[in-house]
Amino acid sequence: DVCSSDLYQVRLADQSVTVLAVSPGLVKTDLTGSRGEIDVPTACKGVVDLVMARAGTQKHGFVRYDGEELPW
Repeated sequence: DVCSSDLYQVRLADQSVTVLAVSPGLVKTDLTGSRGEIDVPTACKGVVDLVMARAGTQKHGFVRYDGEELPW
């Protein structure tokens, strides 16, 4: 969650660690009754791509699977 992300940013500030809180978006799953913006493969690929792009950059944040910055 976002509060934990803030805590980790402070505790890991002296290391090359990037802390992200990532929202996969509203994903079409059985849990959502297949209602959603995107399918599971799209959400997973977006999260993995985002993590790989931000790894080691120390560009912390709360972001959507597609890289959109979200307000804290």
